[in-house]
Amino acid sequence: MPALLPIAGGLYAHQAYATRTQELAPELNARDISQLLHGYSTLGVTPGVPVLDMVGFRATHLLTLGDFEPQGISMLLTACAELRYSNHQLMTSSAQALLGRLPDFTPQEVMSLAVRTLADRAPSLLPADFATIFYTLGTFGVHPGPRLMGLLTPPLTRLLPRCKPAELCNLYWGLGLIGEGSQQLAASIAALLPDCYAMDQLPDSLLRQVFQGFLCAKMSAAAAQEQAATSGSK
Repeated sequence: MPALLPIAGGLYAHQAYATRTQELAPELNARDISQLLHGYSTLGVTPGVPVLDMVGFRATHLLTLGDFEPQGISMLLTACAELRYSNHQLMTSSAQALLGRLPDFTPQEVMSLAVRTLADRAPSLLPADFATIFYTLGTFGVHPGPRLMGLLTPPLTRLLPRCKPAELCNLYWGLGLIGEGSQQLAASIAALLPDCYAMDQLPDSLLRQVFQGFLCAKMSAAAAQEQAATSGSK
């Protein structure tokens, strides 16, 4: 029984914070909302649908007024995707606000939003869709985040046998540039490339792409080891 006390205390604190959020929702400004939802998604906890509905209602009103900055819209949509929170009116208002400020968004913010939108459709994506996604992520150096990477990986893994050589190379290159080149997904792709090479399906341009992805994977692994060693020595 004593071992359950920290858990009970944590649950009580979480519930109290969620209740407080619901009480303050009508007074929150655009920055408050984007940072609040970003915090929830970063911690991997949800205040519950009733609280999210209250915050979402307030966010919809502020979006209509044009109070959200581009970064705030990006944080808002990203957090909603990671919290698996669906609100049609909020999404519609966010999309309208996004289109109105699109020239002000950075490429990274646009890519971040696009990937989180595609994550919901991951089971219906084709090999070419995944190849384009990860090639673009690699180009901009944008990592979709561990949770969304987890959503994209299973359907992509099932499609690997259907991927064309160029699609495999684009995937491998993109994964390498976003720091995922040492993970199992990249290893599964790499295992398919020798057969493509044996069948003379990898021209020099694709071989260079694979080599770049390989180098990025090695550099990411070395950086991770160095960081782990530095942290362990403190």
